[in-house]
Amino acid sequence: MRIAAYFAGWLLALPGLVLAAGVLMLDRAIQLGNLARILWEALVAFAYGLPLLLLAAVVIVLLGFWRTGRLVGAGLLLLASLASVAVILEAFGSPQGLGEMLYLAPAAAAALVAGVLINAESRTATPRDAASASAESRSALGSADSARTRS
Repeated sequence: MRIAAYFAGWLLALPGLVLAAGVLMLDRAIQLGNLARILWEALVAFAYGLPLLLLAAVVIVLLGFWRTGRLVGAGLLLLASLASVAVILEAFGSPQGLGEMLYLAPAAAAALVAGVLINAESRTATPRDAASASAESRSALGSADSARTRS
């Protein structure tokens, strides 16, 4: 269930991330002003950005299959969701009504899912971790008892 929530959170964050990236690209294009420079930057961004985007997608998917990975991925999801909300609010200003707030809803829901996942994953201890901690404490206790009996 947590794996499904992890991937649902990333799918919820996707529209906000795309909108924030578009806003940042449009701002950069306005700053450049020259069509040739805009096309050159778009070509460079595509050539270097596409492999990095695919690598990030593979890493996000791989993180979803392990507890620690989900914890790290949920932290990244929270950071990405809040960053996209910040970029959108900076670009468009605060929403004036319910209709304008709807474009923030997926990113806010993704941040909420990330927070719930961080809370759930940080509280859950796997039985193997608990068993190994118990075995380590017993061995430490046994070595302290044997040291006490020798002296």
